Amino acid sequence: YSDGGVPTPGAVTGNANSGNIEDKANNFSGFPGLAGISVNSSIKGEWSNRQNEVIPVSRIVTMLENPNKEYMFDGKIKKYPLIKSIYWAGGNPLHHHQDRNRMKKAFKNVDSFIVQDCFWTASARFADLVLPATTEIERNDITKAHTNKYIFAMKECIKPLYNSKNDYDIFCGIIKHFGDEKYMAFTEGRTNEQWVEYFYEQSRQKAAASG
Repeated sequence: YSDGGVPTPGAVTGNANSGNIEDKANNFSGFPGLAGISVNSSIKGEWSNRQNEVIPVSRIVTMLENPNKEYMFDGKIKKYPLIKSIYWAGGNPLHHHQDRNRMKKAFKNVDSFIVQDCFWTASARFADLVLPATTEIERNDITKAHTNKYIFAMKECIKPLYNSKNDYDIFCGIIKHFGDEKYMAFTEGRTNEQWVEYFYEQSRQKAAASG
């Protein structure tokens, strides 16, 4: 999810519309689709049973304004967390709210706002730190049609400009600071190119299984 908030589901950055081929609960054979790096690593560790809290994107401003306040979501009563830092990779949250001034004020409640994107969006301009990501022509990747019927190779046409890096390399560079164990859990021992090959093979098998 990059390009200044326009969905372009490259495999390495993930794709919520198509599960891992081993994920039987979410695997549908209608179209080949394209999987993404799962939130559940095959490398076991203290993160294996961790529950990721989900905040509706429409309530981000309310969350930042009301830490620890109770709210109803998905039939459950929850509490907004106290957020001290926001790291937004792709997308453009500063255009998600009708009241821009209210949103700007709410985002000033955090200590740091980090944006990772390939375009100078409103969010990037407002951020404390911007991590420049490569565009599609500066990386080797894989993507799919929005109909989920076709997948496409994305070939690097030019070398990355202005110190930009592909999203996967940025993530890897950050997680290295958390230790070798967590780095291995994220990468599962694969390079960027190896992940692309892995996703392609999964898609090929899925297409073959669907006839």
